[in-house]
Amino acid sequence: MVTVGAMEAISLSMLATVNPGDEVIVPDPCFPNYIGQIMIAGAKPVSVPVYEENDFNIRAEDIEKAITPKTRAILLNSPSNPLGSVMSREEIVKIAELVEKHDLIVYSDEVYDRIIFDGMEYFSMAQILEVRDRVLIINSFSKSYAMTGWRVGYVVGDKKIISNMPKLQEGIVSCVPTFTQKAAIEAISGTQETVKQMVKDYARRRDIVIDGLNNIPGITCKKSPGSFYAFPNIKSFGKSSQEFAEELVREAGVVAVPGSAFGNMGEGYLRIVFANSDENLKEAIRRIAEHVKKKY
Repeated sequence: MVTVGAMEAISLSMLATVNPGDEVIVPDPCFPNYIGQIMIAGAKPVSVPVYEENDFNIRAEDIEKAITPKTRAILLNSPSNPLGSVMSREEIVKIAELVEKHDLIVYSDEVYDRIIFDGMEYFSMAQILEVRDRVLIINSFSKSYAMTGWRVGYVVGDKKIISNMPKLQEGIVSCVPTFTQKAAIEAISGTQETVKQMVKDYARRRDIVIDGLNNIPGITCKKSPGSFYAFPNIKSFGKSSQEFAEELVREAGVVAVPGSAFGNMGEGYLRIVFANSDENLKEAIRRIAEHVKKKY
């Protein structure tokens, strides 16, 4: 089903599958809109910690600890916003076993599935036949085709679930504008060379940012295998992520999002976007380095 961006796809998926009082498991840190969407559906978000030492990937064993009789669904996001991590096939298979065991639904947010680096291959839980009818794939044209403002997304899943969503969409937005749908058709049916070049550009810009951050004393940063986000560790400075982010804006003229905006586990980190020009990114790193040298 075509939706007004991936955000509507997630909301409709939840409204069609959870009841008030149900629990939905989400990673922490995660895209903060997930929490509000779960609550709009009358359900309760249950956060599962994601650790840097696990390359910022949620683990099946941690998910299992959070499952209760009220658990209805798990929301996965790979490649991740804000973490830049990509889940391995092995871990997805382990989580799929939990999904089958506990009769759960999976919302699989895959909007960055084309933006993967270093020869990695994307794997979706929907490729596992035993749980395919339990997985709702959420995707969008915003990231892979740089169509953010056009607001075209989609959800792919079992017909029994999807068939209820137009009834909900009718009362919320009526429909997706036809001219943006036509643009999406052009994007998906046209040459893919542009997408490949864009991913190459992102890979180069990732290296500019993350290599640059790792050269600044006090900052460490995992190299993101996907998306266009870096999630550097700034704990050594002894400031909250909010305080440090505000410092960067006021004193260095660099915008970064405090990790605490994405959940409790995000404290001590920043999210930095490398979807920008090489020149701007180099200047941002220079300014951060200068600020750290001067202040710390």
